[in-house]
Amino acid sequence: LDTVQKYYGKTPSQGAQYGWINMQVAAEAIKRAADKVGADKVDGTSVKAALETIKDFDTGGLAPPITLGPEKRRGIDVVHLYQVQKGKIVRIASDVPVPVLK
Repeated sequence: LDTVQKYYGKTPSQGAQYGWINMQVAAEAIKRAADKVGADKVDGTSVKAALETIKDFDTGGLAPPITLGPEKRRGIDVVHLYQVQKGKIVRIASDVPVPVLK
């Protein structure tokens, strides 16, 4: 969270945090795809295949480690809960299970 605050100059919104996490994962997948097929041959298929290799990806503490796969599209099964205390975001719970909605 400190890294995100550094770039924003203030406490980022929840939407900004989700965006930061999603772009970290996307950038990692594109890097892996480029490493495998070559930067000039990266396409949707290679990025999808690379996404499916992401295991325990570290987001710098913004989210629990992210794992994706052919049958695992959610990335995380637990979340961290935060609360604003005296103007700062403070983690108040870790690894809270998120139910699958059907």
